[in-house]
Amino acid sequence: MKFFKAIKTNHLRNEAHLQFMLLLKQLIDTTAAVKAVVERYYPSFVALLDREETLVDLSKKSEYTDRISAADSHVDNIITGINRTIDAALHHFDPDVADAAKVLHDMMKPFGRVAKKPYEEESAAVKVMLDDLTGKYAVQSQKLGLTPWLTELAAAQDEFETLVNERNIEYSERPKDNTQALRNEVDVEYYNILERVDAAAVFNGETAYQAFIDQWNSRIDYFNEHEIHHHRRYDIANARVGAIADIPYNGQPATPMPVIHYIKADGTVETLVFERDFSLVYKHNDRPGTAQTVIHGKGTYKGSIEVTFNIV
Repeated sequence: MKFFKAIKTNHLRNEAHLQFMLLLKQLIDTTAAVKAVVERYYPSFVALLDREETLVDLSKKSEYTDRISAADSHVDNIITGINRTIDAALHHFDPDVADAAKVLHDMMKPFGRVAKKPYEEESAAVKVMLDDLTGKYAVQSQKLGLTPWLTELAAAQDEFETLVNERNIEYSERPKDNTQALRNEVDVEYYNILERVDAAAVFNGETAYQAFIDQWNSRIDYFNEHEIHHHRRYDIANARVGAIADIPYNGQPATPMPVIHYIKADGTVETLVFERDFSLVYKHNDRPGTAQTVIHGKGTYKGSIEVTFNIV
């Protein structure tokens, strides 16, 4: 196409792709000369666009998403509370309580990464944990006063599973259509339309189409800059992580917060924000020695990097 700038429409997010195509439809509708030359392709383009709009609306965040996320966080917080109660009891003055804590500390080790698992795997793991703590290890749990925690965990887990099941039912009732395949069909009509306008401008002269061409090229510039460039993901392994100072051992797991900066290609420096740009997983942080924290990218950051620190 001679008159139109290039854009990789397949690199656009679903909502941005729809917005891009709707803007083209709007511009065609207000440019009579263009609408006349693309009449062969326009009805098909509009029909496909209607289907794409329906799919994008359906694929937007479910009404259950925030509620599920909150319920999942509640489960995770209770498990964290249980683990901290166990860790604190390891140093209890009563040897029986300390021994019970040691048993439960060892029992809980396999569940250390439960919060990082997919929802289905996490639910299965929490059920096993509850069964163990209320069954085989009930005596130890009672000695540490975990009964209220376990009651709350069981209720929170039930709420979480109910929400997930309700969301799955909602998803099962949605129309079965392939968004990517539909986008590909829309893209075909998009290029057909632009090629037809291009040919008309060559054959009839640019004058009648110049305003349309200029306006659409400005839209292409915008989406190339703001929708493709700014939604790329950066590898967190290339970030600069500040050194973590030695941490005195106080009987509790050490959980330092690293300071992370990312220098982008244009020279700008971004300070990463915990839980928005990255999450943390600690290893060997419950005793003196060398510990590690694994930094996992989130949002616009991908990948992971491991850094060490000393507990002294």
